[in-house]
Amino acid sequence: MFGSMKHFFYFFLLVCFNLSCSKSNDQSKTELLVNKKWKISGMSAKLPNGIITDDYASLQSYQKDDFYLFKPDFTFTYFDNGEMTPGSIRLEHYEGTWSLSNADTYINITITVQGIPSVTFVPQKIVELSTTTMRWEWTDISTGVIYNQTYTVIP
Repeated sequence: MFGSMKHFFYFFLLVCFNLSCSKSNDQSKTELLVNKKWKISGMSAKLPNGIITDDYASLQSYQKDDFYLFKPDFTFTYFDNGEMTPGSIRLEHYEGTWSLSNADTYINITITVQGIPSVTFVPQKIVELSTTTMRWEWTDISTGVIYNQTYTVIP
């Protein structure tokens, strides 16, 4: 009888340990997105004929250091990060709101710039999201081109 109790106790500890580990690693998409600086690290397009272009290579260096900061209150700021756009007299940034939709598979972004009406992006399909990497995808329905953007967390 004591042997079966000992096995039960070990089994119980193992189950509790597994449950506690799975809860700590099961972050929501909102938790994965917020309070991090997301800098673009890849950008491509898949043309209707199947050719994939590397659009990141043609980005200017002053665009490659910019980042999004998503906040828990469903607002965000997009920052010029150090290297200014040529001709700018100060670092630029714009703000807006964000939300998740369709069972958290899409991110919706609306930009608000002072003096300019709000601009809402086409919903971006979240293809990948981890603690360090995020990848969005959207399709231009007029051309059939599928665009991908990859972001990486920076310190």
